[in-house]
Amino acid sequence: MRTRCPSRRVRARLLFLLCSGLLASATQAAIVVDGRLDEPEWRDAVQYRDFRVVAPYLLSPAPDSAATVAYLLSTPDGLVVGFNLTQFDDYPRIRPRLERDQDTRADRVAVMIDFDADGRTAYSFGVDLSGSVQDGVVTNENQLATDWDTDWTWAVSEHDAGWQVELLLPWTVAPMRGADAPTRDIAVHFSRTLGATGEQVAYPAVSPERARFVSAFERVNLAQYRKALLHVWPYATVTHDCLEGDHRHKGVYG
Repeated sequence: MRTRCPSRRVRARLLFLLCSGLLASATQAAIVVDGRLDEPEWRDAVQYRDFRVVAPYLLSPAPDSAATVAYLLSTPDGLVVGFNLTQFDDYPRIRPRLERDQDTRADRVAVMIDFDADGRTAYSFGVDLSGSVQDGVVTNENQLATDWDTDWTWAVSEHDAGWQVELLLPWTVAPMRGADAPTRDIAVHFSRTLGATGEQVAYPAVSPERARFVSAFERVNLAQYRKALLHVWPYATVTHDCLEGDHRHKGVYG
């Protein structure tokens, strides 16, 4: 007597069901990084509006036709940063497509974060209107090195009155002390470069051209979430004893 063993279709179906169960139990991120600050969660973000001209070092308010607002939000997936950028015709939009870390004049935003708020090291994340990016590490107050690259997510959207940017910086993006505490103090700096003129506005109003830069960042206390590096590899096995007619199924992830 011959007994048929389970087909490939049965094995594929079992694997699909296992994977579907794992995906259904996963927590979805509240913020979708699509370059549009339209989720209600953004209402709970810390907002920064008092941008000043720091290049040249005038410290005058940013012009109304280039008004800038930055947002900072702590989520289980990481720090989420948003920019809402007014830009009318008196500042033509400059959007060259660049290689990573290329510093050609363009419309650009950047956030620098000192994750330990001790004035020693900051990590820089920049996004151009074209979607080109720059990242690097700032040490010794104002020395930027761009040979550091890491994994983070960004998106840009554009409209008639300006553009918006979203960045997601995972908790694993940089080393930091006290990662088990429920909250942490960080220090932040937001900047925007107008590609048409080369002007730069920033909050707080400090410039990397000055001797004191990283230690003058704005401190803020935020909720902190523990994010471990975990890879899940689901699989399913099916065995069939062709003599006894016994089926055994096993689903595992790990």
